[in-house]
Amino acid sequence: MTPARYPLKHLPKGRVSKGAKPLRGCRAAPCPPEAPISPGDLHEITFSCIIDANLSQTKKQELIRMSAIREHVLQNGMTILCWHQPYLHGVEMGLYLKGGSIYETEETQGISHLLEHLCFRGLGGLNHEVLQRTLNRFGADLEGMTTAEAIVFRLTSLPRYFDGMLELFTKFFTLAPWPLEAIEKERQIVLRQIEQAEEDFDEAVDRAWRETPAGVFPRMGTAEAISALSAETIWNWQNLIFQPQNACCLLY
Repeated sequence: MTPARYPLKHLPKGRVSKGAKPLRGCRAAPCPPEAPISPGDLHEITFSCIIDANLSQTKKQELIRMSAIREHVLQNGMTILCWHQPYLHGVEMGLYLKGGSIYETEETQGISHLLEHLCFRGLGGLNHEVLQRTLNRFGADLEGMTTAEAIVFRLTSLPRYFDGMLELFTKFFTLAPWPLEAIEKERQIVLRQIEQAEEDFDEAVDRAWRETPAGVFPRMGTAEAISALSAETIWNWQNLIFQPQNACCLLY
């Protein structure tokens, strides 16, 4: 699962360009050249530049507190990022799994996108109908997408459904294998998508900047590669990707 140019590690922290200057009207001093930016420093770079200078110090501190992003690493290796926004009346969960075309080969290209599709066919032992009834109970839709670097799922609902949403997210890691019938149905859906697909900007960026030693592949793969994927290969990739240490969960 680790391409030579993209090791499975946390992305490097952002840096400020040399000679960076604060925005006009900003009191904050610029960060030193090449100074690393940590989540705890987020407010110094953003809020100190956009908070109205006429606000009271108490109000400024409250806005800074609300902007803080907290990071936790669970014992099972999963990274949790929390952003407390008490002024909102909803809660959103995002699950980011390391996967995508930069981890694939010519034989397995498109498998990450197929895995994303299969999660809507059945999740942790819940078939499609039960999964939809569960989502309807939350008044929410489960959204998914596959990028060159990740498989992403998002779920938004009201705070009172938080426990149920969290329980649903844990089912991504129960690793219940999808039935052969579900795999074939979703394979046909993906093949139709490939037939109708037109290259977009993201695909062009992948081709120009995300080539690995194995090559560069479309996110949905090719019809030949998807058709040749065996159920055993799909189950093996399910076991590789849907692991807590391979995931980051966002709560905000």
